[in-house]
Amino acid sequence: MQENPISSSNLSVQMCYRNYLDNKYIVNRRYQRKLVWTLEEKQAFIDSLSKKYSVPLFLFATKEKEGNIQYEIIDGMQRLNAIMSFIENEFPIELNGVSYYFDLNTLTDTKYLLDQGKLEQKQPVLDRQLCVDITNYPLPNTHINTDERNVEEIFRRINSYGKQLSNQEIRQAGALGDFPELVRQIASEIRGDVSPSDSVPLNKMKAISLSNKKLPYGITMGNVFWVKEKIITIPNMRVSRDEELIAWILAYMMLGKDATPSARELDKLYRKDTVNSGYGLADKIENKINSIGKDTIKDWFLIIHKMMLSTLKNAKCGFRQLIFQNEFSEGLVRTYQIIFLAMFELVFMDKQKLNDMPGLVEDLNQMGPHALKGIGDKKWNADTRYKRIQAVKGIIQHNFCKSVGNDVLAQNWTYELDNLIRKSRIEGSQYDFKTGLHDLNDGKLNKDLPLK
Repeated sequence: MQENPISSSNLSVQMCYRNYLDNKYIVNRRYQRKLVWTLEEKQAFIDSLSKKYSVPLFLFATKEKEGNIQYEIIDGMQRLNAIMSFIENEFPIELNGVSYYFDLNTLTDTKYLLDQGKLEQKQPVLDRQLCVDITNYPLPNTHINTDERNVEEIFRRINSYGKQLSNQEIRQAGALGDFPELVRQIASEIRGDVSPSDSVPLNKMKAISLSNKKLPYGITMGNVFWVKEKIITIPNMRVSRDEELIAWILAYMMLGKDATPSARELDKLYRKDTVNSGYGLADKIENKINSIGKDTIKDWFLIIHKMMLSTLKNAKCGFRQLIFQNEFSEGLVRTYQIIFLAMFELVFMDKQKLNDMPGLVEDLNQMGPHALKGIGDKKWNADTRYKRIQAVKGIIQHNFCKSVGNDVLAQNWTYELDNLIRKSRIEGSQYDFKTGLHDLNDGKLNKDLPLK
């Protein structure tokens, strides 16, 4: 008789916190989203524990690594993080109009961390008995023993039918292939939430999650490129609209003017619907990526993105202000695609390089009301996007000249160094960086270095 791969039990909050400290809870970034709960959502969940209300099941895949048992979180990451961050005094709960913090003297583990100076007791302190009741709450746990692919499929099904995730997060969940991997990697590098591997301990997720209101996460949402330049709003960042934008751009880079910038097209590219011709489209883009090379395509994207950053730096203003000035503007996601892809075609299809940055800034200045008029209209398809790209390309191409060799690809190494430093925030390895007499970015003599 085959052994049942599923087991269920109740585990107290106290024991879950011990597992948390021991790095037993693992987040697989191949399918798990970021920490996205707001302060109010976290407080509401802790309030449920304090009132002994029933809570949803926590689902884990049991893994073994180097002789140690770990639990990969399939369902319950936001709730687990809410518990652990409440216990560590990152936020209070409200009782009778007063905000109270967890008493760190309640648990042996938190008292030890308090005595070591690794945790700080905030005031006022919640009643000790209520803290004990919360830490004794029996959380319903289910553990399964299965392979990686089944874990990702379980995650996708749970969140597809419950509609807990956005459409893009469901596409990414369990998606196999180079295309979804490229989207995920590029999105992480631009946001700044890169990690050394896909498996990250839950207690490290804060360092690479986007900050929510009043929550001390590692990456401030307002500093992320898409939000800072007013291309994507904070609510839309929470549902991964940045990944949709990147996916649409990548599809054009690989398939050209035949790529349709629509949600239905993305479903096909992610093989969400394998019954119809979408499967063939996914195969087509995978074959294209294989023929060019995933790393090469990633370099292409990041080089053009860096060119956009340099353009805005030289313009001394934001993306929206440069393109539309002070006029009300819609369709900034479409605008970014058009300008990005016009530059991409010039640099990598036509083998050109930028040789007149001031001229490019001048051409882009107030381009919106003229060359991009009506960009927010409902009509938005492959043909419309292609014509807009060619129009912008015609306006800016005189700022480019013939490229020789691989001088464009050589620009990307400083970007890679920056991401290497970012990754070091969530791993134990120590990095030793040395600098010479010349600056890494522009090659000029670094006069700030001590000469003694």
